[in-house]
Amino acid sequence: AERLAETTVSSVLVSANAAPMTSETVEYELSLDGHPVSQDDLERLLSAAAAEADARTAPTGAGEDEAAGKAGNGRPPLRLLHAFPLFHVLDGVESPRPPVGLHGQKLGIALHVVRVADAPLRNLQTAIERAHLEISGFVVAPFAAGLSCLTPDERELGAAIIDIGAGRTALGIFAAGRFVFGDTLAIGGDHVTRDIAQGLLTPIEQAERLKTLSGSALVSPSDDRETIEIVQLGGGEREQMAEVPRSALTGIIAPRVEEILELAMMRLTDAGFVGPAARRIVLTGGLVQLPGLRECAERMFEGRSVRIGMPRGVLGLADATAGPAFSVAAGLLHYAAEPPGEVIHGMRASGRGMTGAGGSGWKKVGRWLKENF
Repeated sequence: AERLAETTVSSVLVSANAAPMTSETVEYELSLDGHPVSQDDLERLLSAAAAEADARTAPTGAGEDEAAGKAGNGRPPLRLLHAFPLFHVLDGVESPRPPVGLHGQKLGIALHVVRVADAPLRNLQTAIERAHLEISGFVVAPFAAGLSCLTPDERELGAAIIDIGAGRTALGIFAAGRFVFGDTLAIGGDHVTRDIAQGLLTPIEQAERLKTLSGSALVSPSDDRETIEIVQLGGGEREQMAEVPRSALTGIIAPRVEEILELAMMRLTDAGFVGPAARRIVLTGGLVQLPGLRECAERMFEGRSVRIGMPRGVLGLADATAGPAFSVAAGLLHYAAEPPGEVIHGMRASGRGMTGAGGSGWKKVGRWLKENF
């Protein structure tokens, strides 16, 4: 990659798709005592809201329980990665923009706060640093996928992104131009591959090949008449071949695909993806290249618009990297080129404080103010 780009890579932006991933709204307000909203008020509000989000995050590296992988509340330690401003509130009235200059008694803000499991990020960080690379920051996978695949109108009017990767499926919801929900499911394309390997008694490598070249998420009337050749498991030095009807392969793939889509929709619905703004779903990730998957989703997500999402707005991508399997990677390019207005983009490298691509979390608060006013 360095040779093709004619540059030396010293730092990288990394996608985070670790579980658990938590997504919540943190609200904070302060008293104005009737005076008009000033820049100082906004800075105090953002700093206090960021501190509130930070305080709600399970601390890392603070004791024996956490060394064993547990926080004080019994869940794995989490790392705060993002805090996106959603809206301001002045005396109970919501506003998408800060109400600078307006009089009121109470000024509030709502932040979308995203946290992920800390241990997988630490392990990833260690591996990357051993390659003599610096991590400039982490970006959760559903946000990166949305930046890459969704159009501006889709992000504004409301849409969900479902990124079906190898080991995990990332879920994201965008509305009013903002990222409002993110989550990850511990299921993906590798589960389909292993189902094939177990069901057809074939090596995992051969199962992946069958999925890619002969697989489908929809049963066809002709499947019983068509046969595919498979390598038998444990054939020794000489490969033993067998023929099975294509329907046997489809019969293994289709139920797992339906399970992935059903779990994804259940989680999105639980997160509030309902109503008129919940009619657009974009599928991306390596598994969505499977023939029939979009049609399967359309049938299951009745009444919703479903399309396959590809990386958008990145010039010069090779054909091999322009497909849905590279949507998250392309989203990282979007993020690096045009960083969104975040209050916090945290990377707890030392287990303390908020650090990231641009320094401390509190410096990020100041930068957010400058970039948005």
